[in-house]
Amino acid sequence: MGIEPGDLYFFLPRIFSVFGDTSGREMLELGNQQNRFGDRCAGKNFFRTLCFNHTMVDINGEDGSINKDLREPEQWTEWKERFDVVTNFGTTEHVEPNDKQWEAWKIIHDVTKPGGLMCHAIPMDTPKWAGHCSVYYSEGFFTSLAQACGYHHGGYTQVREHNVCVLQKVKSADFPVDRETILKWCILK
Repeated sequence: MGIEPGDLYFFLPRIFSVFGDTSGREMLELGNQQNRFGDRCAGKNFFRTLCFNHTMVDINGEDGSINKDLREPEQWTEWKERFDVVTNFGTTEHVEPNDKQWEAWKIIHDVTKPGGLMCHAIPMDTPKWAGHCSVYYSEGFFTSLAQACGYHHGGYTQVREHNVCVLQKVKSADFPVDRETILKWCILK
């Protein structure tokens, strides 16, 4: 899906409000995303200009990404509560089979520090995105996730047919949501 300017206009003020200076903050980018503006460089190049210690993961291992799989929680244990910011610019909807959604959302929870932000910009279930993936999420998904996990809900909007949301992990805790519930909250195609 890539990184759209409208998504950043929503995320960046929230990130700066929580952290102020981002120098030395740890950021994890899910998927090797490309900017959809300017020089269309890899997302890591943009986020490094903001002085984040940036890590990018993708199962394809391209563009300097580390090869990790969002279906395999055991690959992520060394990063438990490491990241101040985790971005999901259209990655989790590609985690298949659908019942592996639980692993992806558990990993995001587990790698985010208490006080850290989870920034999601993922396609809406609209004709524009028909056939893009087999899993979509609604505003209700994020509200339910925040309530179940005790996250602070930092805001939700829709930007160019993307669901855009910021959640803040409040405390260190195991991921409390079971597989069946995650799947119930998803829009499965």
